Amino acid sequence: MATGRKNQVLWFGREAVAGVADEDAMLRFGGIDGHPTYVTTQTKFSSAGSRTSDAIIPGTGMSGLTINSIQDFNALTAVLDSMLGVATPSTPGGATNARSRTWTLYATGGITPETWTVIYGNAGQALKMTYGVFNSLGLTINRGTLGFTTSFLARLAATGATLPSVGTTYIPAAPIPASSYSIYGDTAWADLGTTKLLNIYDASITLPERWAPDWPINAANPSFDSIIETENTEHMASMQIGMSAGMVSELGDWTSCAYKYLRIDSVGGEIE
Repeated sequence: MATGRKNQVLWFGREAVAGVADEDAMLRFGGIDGHPTYVTTQTKFSSAGSRTSDAIIPGTGMSGLTINSIQDFNALTAVLDSMLGVATPSTPGGATNARSRTWTLYATGGITPETWTVIYGNAGQALKMTYGVFNSLGLTINRGTLGFTTSFLARLAATGATLPSVGTTYIPAAPIPASSYSIYGDTAWADLGTTKLLNIYDASITLPERWAPDWPINAANPSFDSIIETENTEHMASMQIGMSAGMVSELGDWTSCAYKYLRIDSVGGEIE
């Protein structure tokens, strides 16, 4: 008998070695909802005189997650660790359980993403996938509502998995309030965070898919071998500005192709 979505649990485990299953300290994020997907390719062949396929030739196979989530301080750390490389946590002054993280935006050089082992299902049936990475990020912001999108790719999910029972941790959702955001725009990186823009009504950030599966010829690999960074990605930001003197100034910078450094900033309390 099949069971509904409310009966399925989604667990994430940080992999010490990319692609090697790690189930020792799995996490369940209160700010992430999702379910597995399968992505396969095949070639169909029809012989002379056939209107239907006589053969189907398997190609590549991989999995992923369809994710429906909120803007959440805790869950964003998992996404950014895969997108930008792992940020080493530190403990803020006066805190006990709270952690601070800073992600470095590297203009050159390689990035080592956080990879995840994922288990999804219930006590009767569960799927497991390895070499999982969060692969894109989209944030939309206005005073009333917030939007969040991400994608996730992984090696082909295997059946017959078992839900973790020891060493697990539930990470409560820590929703980002829409009222906590401010936006800054400055003409020099050293000044970023100085000039608050007061007439912005909608804003968005889009980080496109960063990672792609690598498919060398190797019969020992049932799915992709590893991941590589995609090329020619374009990161996007957009803003809706109210008619004002500030709008005229921003429009002048935009039409003259002047460099502009933006900070979309949300400050919450310590999460203890």
